[in-house]
Amino acid sequence: MRDAAGRAGAPVFEAMHSRHHALHARLAALVGGGAIGAVRRVTARFVTPTPGESDFRHDAALGGGALMDLGVYPLAWTRALLGEDFVVAAARARRGPGGVDHETAATLRFAGGAAADILARHDAERFDARLAIEGERGRIEVVNPLAPQIGHTFTVETDAGAQSETVDGPGTFDAQLAAVVATVRDGAPFPLPPDDYVRSMRAIDLVRDACR
Repeated sequence: MRDAAGRAGAPVFEAMHSRHHALHARLAALVGGGAIGAVRRVTARFVTPTPGESDFRHDAALGGGALMDLGVYPLAWTRALLGEDFVVAAARARRGPGGVDHETAATLRFAGGAAADILARHDAERFDARLAIEGERGRIEVVNPLAPQIGHTFTVETDAGAQSETVDGPGTFDAQLAAVVATVRDGAPFPLPPDDYVRSMRAIDLVRDACR
């Protein structure tokens, strides 16, 4: 798709809506500004109840399973914080009768020394998406980094104490659409790297290969 788009002179976008919310820019500014010191570990998860049996997410031929459907988001949040240079230190997948993974978990180790624990599960009792960043001098936890517009918490803990905030802004889908329109119509730079969707698929493939 990337190569075909390059030949055609057309842009390609992955619908990674969550990263377009202002919350993720705020998170990047805090971590990049050293608010909690060097990052040592990231924990990211997205779990939700099982979709109906007729849903495409149960079809392996259509890319079904928790890793492809849900795990792409924790991977994207982690990659945005720690970069692309990592190896999969451990991974496991729990599969259902159709062969798709109902749950996938992985531990990633990054070149800078940080680690990340990723969890995706689509047969959980309830929705739960969260992201925690442990640093040398503090910790940040975000509840619902997936769609902050429907409610979230954002807590920063350091030696100075704990502080909670909410990050306002357009909803994730609104912000994503605005970015696509600005890029296509006005020539504005897209907020995510041009080949971010390729890097995203590479990360999924690395975890999937480790599970095998």
